[in-house]
Amino acid sequence: METLLLLTKVKPKRSHEVPKNPIRKFCWRFIPSDDYLTEEKDWTICGKKLCDVFDAFITLTILVNIVFLCFKWPNMS
Repeated sequence: METLLLLTKVKPKRSHEVPKNPIRKFCWRFIPSDDYLTEEKDWTICGKKLCDVFDAFITLTILVNIVFLCFKWPNMS
């Protein structure tokens, strides 16, 4: 019974390998690699990790969309 309880609490870490396909490898760069066991070097833009830049871009896009949705346009129903 103790072993079963212990097994329910254990959550093993996954080790992911970098994909071989160039398109999948490019998309892989957008994922934060802190949780993954890879030896790939992170791409950077102006000293920031690519995944951080991507997150900031998506957040900015959402905020700009919110601003445009707040506008009232002439002849708007």
